[in-house]
Amino acid sequence: MFNALKNGLRGALGLSAVALVGCAAPNSQYYSLQSPASAPPAAVTQIADAISVQAVNVPVQVDRPQLVVSRAGAAQVSLLNDSLWAAPLGDEIRQALAGHLSRQLGVPDLDRISAPAGLPVWTIRLTVHQFDSIYDTQAKLDASWRLGAINAGSRAQGLPFVCRATAIAPAGSGVDALVQAHQQALAAVSGLIAAQLRQLREGRPAQQAKAPDWAAPLLTLQGCTAA
Repeated sequence: MFNALKNGLRGALGLSAVALVGCAAPNSQYYSLQSPASAPPAAVTQIADAISVQAVNVPVQVDRPQLVVSRAGAAQVSLLNDSLWAAPLGDEIRQALAGHLSRQLGVPDLDRISAPAGLPVWTIRLTVHQFDSIYDTQAKLDASWRLGAINAGSRAQGLPFVCRATAIAPAGSGVDALVQAHQQALAAVSGLIAAQLRQLREGRPAQQAKAPDWAAPLLTLQGCTAA
């Protein structure tokens, strides 16, 4: 009798486990901040320098698998359990930023530790202060970044320094539109960083760099200072 009871209990627990697994597997959608390239990468004939985009810090409130959204004028936030990031949010931002810079500058993104000896490497460390997803309204990215250099010689004059900017992109209706707005906001910040790196590569002060014309309406540069 004891064995029969034990087997029955085991069977009941097995059925419960199956039921729980079924409830925990909704038809989720996965999203990425890596937008499709609108233009081919710049031609690379010889690697004269490289970038190294470091790990990105993001606020703990949004550092979740789910998209965290709010409504305009509301303090409450919601987790969209069926709308998930394809990778941890910090990794999504880092990979998207590295992709933008690589395409615009025609340089590889390398681990600075394993970069070839003597190769000039521009280092970028991004910190996200706000990553706001306001449903049916806008995406807001408030971020600062530290630019540094390895083996850059006189071109590294004035480095390292830190800048901060806010990018706000309008969003249409739905989650797809909200993610696209985040892609635009991140692309705007990336465009300004790329402009700064171009200045440095040409031996000119990076603080004089301006964002691309298309990004200017989305972007507010709060300033730069020596690190």
